[in-house]
Amino acid sequence: MVVTFINQEEISILHHIAIGTKDPENLAEFYKKVPGLGFVKEFKDTDGSIRSVWLQIEESGLLMIEKKNVPKYPEALIFSLLDSHGNPYPIETLRPHYFQKTNFTLYFLDPEGNQFGFSSYPEPLARFLEWDLEHG
Repeated sequence: MVVTFINQEEISILHHIAIGTKDPENLAEFYKKVPGLGFVKEFKDTDGSIRSVWLQIEESGLLMIEKKNVPKYPEALIFSLLDSHGNPYPIETLRPHYFQKTNFTLYFLDPEGNQFGFSSYPEPLARFLEWDLEHG
């Protein structure tokens, strides 16, 4: 499953995406930095350990990072390359995580090896790149 967000102002059917991890706090910290999701809420187990962290995706969606013994993850989390003001995300900071691309999407790996990316669709990705993916 590849999740791509398109024009959130026109379509607002996404409620949340849930992913499972052994370390929800660490993975939440990563997604707060890349792509800058906002903190919403944290849930704890009776022993005080973090059970779940909710992060805001744009205006209407949530990324729910849940503690699981066996991690569960979508095929890829794909974010829009452009923010709500039309500015591209500073993807050059993600070079160490890069692993593949299409004409419209760059794919990276998060700290647990899960795929995430940034899509420029319908504009070609090359229009926004300032670095050569093939040669670092």
